Amino acid sequence: MDIVEIGKKVCRFQKERVMELGVELTPELVFFHLSEEIGEIARQLVNRNLSMREYEESNLKEEIAQTILDMLVLSQLFNIDLPDALNKKMNEMAKKAVGSLKGAGVGLPSNFTGTNMLRLCLTRVLNSPLLLNRKVWRKGI
Repeated sequence: MDIVEIGKKVCRFQKERVMELGVELTPELVFFHLSEEIGEIARQLVNRNLSMREYEESNLKEEIAQTILDMLVLSQLFNIDLPDALNKKMNEMAKKAVGSLKGAGVGLPSNFTGTNMLRLCLTRVLNSPLLLNRKVWRKGI
């Protein structure tokens, strides 16, 4: 099943679910639920990084999945061509990242475009010492 099919399926399910409650599925209702789910993700990240409460990886995965499903419902409610919108956004991110790298004096081949640029940029960023050392993040640097 592709992302569009998943979006349609979950949107139909959510519409049926809220109709049983006598409510209409609106973007605002989905956004309120999305905000709640993002809060749950934040709680698990705090628990993981600060050991304030018990961290539950399974709950984190569940909340991330629910958040993605809520975003798919929003995209359906606004009739967004999600594959097209995602491709456009990835290309935009790649161009910005390449511009930042060039501005920092990083040499790149002239034939780098789209996904190749994004892949290179993400690889360089994800391999940076700051991201590899979680202790740095805990200190707030």
